[in-house]
Order: sequence, then C-alpha cells, then structure tokens
Amino acid sequence: MTVLAGMCCICWLVVTGNAVAQNAESPKTYVTIGNTCESNIARLDRTHSEAGDDGLVIAIARLGDGEQSRRLNQRRLHNVRLYLERVRGRAPKTLITAESDRARGRGRVEIYVGGKLVDVLGVARGEDLYAGSCDGTSELDNLFYDSRRRKSR
Repeated sequence: MTVLAGMCCICWLVVTGNAVAQNAESPKTYVTIGNTCESNIARLDRTHSEAGDDGLVIAIARLGDGEQSRRLNQRRLHNVRLYLERVRGRAPKTLITAESDRARGRGRVEIYVGGKLVDVLGVARGEDLYAGSCDGTSELDNLFYDSRRRKSR
C-alpha cells in the first residue's frame, strides 16, 4: 500500500511538473533584420514598456560585414539612447549602451531587458539605426543620426 501511494505521488509530481513547465511563459525574443523608422520605434517602445520605468535596458551594438568604423556603432547607440530618453522619457540610469565584437552578416543592436535578449535591430551596411518622427517634423529629428538625410551631423 505504501509503495502504491509513493508511486501515485511520483506520477502526480511528474504530471504536474510537466504541466507547469508547459504553461510557464518564456520570454519572447524578437530577432528581425530590417531597418525602418516605424518598426524601430515600435520595437523600442515595446522594449521600454517591457522594462517598465525602473527596469534596466542594455543596448549592445555590433558592426556587420564590411563595416569598419566604430563611429557607426556609436551613431546607432546614440539614436537608441536619444529615442528612449528624450522621446519615451526613460531615465538615463536605466539605460546602458556598449559596443561588442563584430557580427556575421548585417550590423545590429541587441536589446536586453532584465539580462535577457528581447530584440535584435538589424541594419544594412553603413546605415544608421533610424528613429525619430520618421517624417522629419519633430524638433528632435535634427538630433538623430540619419544616413538617408546626411552623412554627418
């Protein structure tokens, strides 16, 4: 009888453990290569919301194939920081930006929230990471780097 009760307990633990594991929501990672102003804004907005007001957001820029200048990484990170701080009102202490090793393929900015990768913003060779008002009507637009409008600020 004791053995039967023990077996029932083990079966119950295995079944409920699997059910809990299947129902546990794993964080979604959005890995999309594309670089439109509208999609970047939507994705940065989602990042800001996921992190909450006090959550830590880390943006790491990586040069892609054929890209040589670290200045390009700095421009991409500048646009991410400017958008999250000036447009979304994110506190500077909740945002860390850094550069890392070269990536294969396109350049990218990886976004981490709470230490987990949540998005990868990919950009074509030599392009800035576009953000801002997208139509050039905001007073902040002149603060963003945009290789479509000009090569330098």
